[in-house]
This record gives sequence, C-alpha cells and structure tokens, in this order.
Amino acid sequence: MQPSRSRGAFFISTRTAPFLLGCCTIKTTHSYPVEVDYGILKKESVNVLIHGHSPALAEALVQVANSPRGKEMAQKAGAKQINLAGACCTGKALLSRHGIPSVGNIMGMELILATSAVDALVLDMQCAIPGLQDVSQCYGGEIITTCESNRFAEARHIPFSPSTAAEKAEEVLSAAINNFQNRRGKEVYIPQEKTKALAGWEQESLLKALGGEDKLVEHLKEGDIKALVSIGGCNSPKVPYEFNHVELARKLIGYGALVLTTGCASYGLLNAGLASPETANLASPGLKKVCLEHGIPPVGACTDNARLVELYARLAAASSRKVREMPFCHSGPAPGSEKNIGQGLTFLLHGVSVHQGFAGGIPVPLPRPAKERQYEDEMELDACNVAHYFAEGAYEQLGARVYLEPYPHLAAKTIQMHLHRQRLGMGWKS
Repeated sequence: MQPSRSRGAFFISTRTAPFLLGCCTIKTTHSYPVEVDYGILKKESVNVLIHGHSPALAEALVQVANSPRGKEMAQKAGAKQINLAGACCTGKALLSRHGIPSVGNIMGMELILATSAVDALVLDMQCAIPGLQDVSQCYGGEIITTCESNRFAEARHIPFSPSTAAEKAEEVLSAAINNFQNRRGKEVYIPQEKTKALAGWEQESLLKALGGEDKLVEHLKEGDIKALVSIGGCNSPKVPYEFNHVELARKLIGYGALVLTTGCASYGLLNAGLASPETANLASPGLKKVCLEHGIPPVGACTDNARLVELYARLAAASSRKVREMPFCHSGPAPGSEKNIGQGLTFLLHGVSVHQGFAGGIPVPLPRPAKERQYEDEMELDACNVAHYFAEGAYEQLGARVYLEPYPHLAAKTIQMHLHRQRLGMGWKS
C-alpha cells in the first residue's frame, strides 16, 4: 500500500532515510509512517471500515482491494479507489502490518458512521455496539457481519471462512461499492483532522530500532529510559472519551517511561499524536535523547499483549534478572470490559505488576481495625479470598502487585513509585 501524498502526509521507506524533527535530523529504519484519524476518510473513494478481531478476512480484504480486480471494480463505479480504514483490534493489526490508516476505536464507531462517508463497516466478532445498526441506517453506511455470534437483525450477513477468503472479500467490497454509488451526491461531513504516527511496534521492530536487547537494557540501567509500561484495554462511557489513556501516557513519558499500547487504547494515543516522533519533546530529557537518536516516538502502538510479555521476558533475560524484578508495569486505566481483567492477569502471571483503573467484578479490599493489634490504630484488610489474593497473595507468590487507582494523574504517580522501587531494588540509576 502506498500512503497518501496529500498535504501533511509523509512516507519513509523501511530502509534508512532522513526524517526531519524540529531542527534535528533523525533516522528511521522500521515501522510504518502513516496518518490516522477521521481525515483519512475520502469522499470520492469507497471507504471500508474494518472492525473486529479476526485477521483472516481483513488480510483478504487488503489483497483484493489492492489487486487489479479490486481497482477495476472501484473505477467502474466512479470511485478513485477502495480506501480501507481500521477500527477496533483488527484495524490496529492492519495498521501494524500494512500501514493501513486507522480512524477510531469501539466508542467512536457511531461518530465515524455519522460522517456518512463509510460505505461498509465490516464487523466480525466482539465489540458490536447494538446501536450501530440504527446509526448506519440514519447515515447511509452499511454494516456487514461475517460471524454468526455477531449478527445484527437487519444487517447484511456474509459468512466467512478462511477457505473462501478471496471470494468473500470480493463480495464484501462489491457491497461497499454499490453503497458508494448510492451515496454519491449526498451530503458527507468528514472532519479534516489527521495525525502523524509511526506504527507497527512489535518487539522485533522496537529492538531493531534500538539496536537489540542489550542496548535497550543499557538505556534502562543508565536511566535514559526509566521503564517500560504497556497501556491496554477498551474505552468506557463512564469516563471522558479516551481521557484516561491519553492523560496517563502523557504523565508516564514525562517521567521517562517508554510506553507501548495495544487494542482500543492505541487509537486514543495515536489520534492524540503521542505515537509521532515529535512527541519526544514531551518526554523526559533522557527518553527524549533516546527517541531523537533512534528515530522513535515515546509511545509505540503494538498489536497484541502476548508480544509485549515476550519482550519483557527477553529484556529480563538480557539483564540476567527475573521479570518481576524489572521496571515494567501494565495498565488498564479505563473502566472498560472484562478484557481489561484478562489482560491484567496475563501480565501478572508473568511477574509484571498491573495497574487497573477500576475494580471490575472483584470487591475492593477495605481496611478495618486489626483483630489482634499491638497498636490502637493498627489496620488489616477486610476482603474476600479473591480480593485478598490480588492485594497481598499475588505478590507473595508471583512477585507482582495489582494497583487500583481510577484517576489517571494519581495512577501515574502510583506507577512511578512502583517503577522507582524496582530500579532501587536492582541498584540502577534513578
């Protein structure tokens, strides 16, 4: 895919090429420089929003849309091109693997459909807001479901299996092209906001950019990079849209932590410009120096949590340390779905301490006067077994803790104190 050459866009090959940042020239040898946000939608193109969690159909859509057949289908309908755009987790994977620009996450789907520019929202599994069908009918977009578990009553359903990928992808794109022809001449409102980003931060590309595990460990020991923190999880209408994710990331890079983000949390940080190299100017002096030297942003958008767990394990091995000793942390700052809990448990079980912005289904441990106390004001935790385990037992068994703090500025302080203790425990510069 060739990224846009429109005003404000930029593209750098995956080979070494100069890239201007302020008054400094830096190099990039990795990732996809792209533009993201609502402005990547095109009025005169067939806009297909890819939403969901299964990459098989998404990969087929990419192949067919960029094939001679796909281009011919679009041109016959009077469209400039088929413009694929990412949403939710599948869209994030396409951004990382192909440089296909993203628009927004689960909580932004209704707003994106309200532009009247989306010709098809391709939805496979999970994260299907019931109101999407009503919004699509109001604003002309068509929802196309592909999984039985996520069917909408009045939406077009095109069942998909890997064995029929190309055929089904062409059927999906044909439906989107027909919808494009129906909306031509109708009013469309596309906000023009675009944000530059470097995307595609798997462990391989990050380590390649920094010169390998040993070089990254050296930066950690010297304190240029104080820590690695991953931010994940969904959004929630219970708090201002994307505020928790963005505010926490800003505080952490100001402290000196290199932030990696996955899933819906990535979209907020991408659209806020935090995954752009220019954001190095918001980082601590040490982290800023590393970003400028290696041509990376202080916030990297990754695809899945398992790769981050592996990255943490590789860095611990390169340090001759255990993961639980390292200055790492994972955060799910917004009161989203049960996936926040699942992600947190994954990191916790591997020795990475976890911050949660909400308690989920686990009762919060509350202090009460101790039954057997030496001092009058001595307290103990009053909690069920599960809550007690997360409060105390997990650290005894795994060497990792769960921190609960809903306010992002206080969460940042909590995470920083944890990371500071980790660095002191290893004798690294603080």
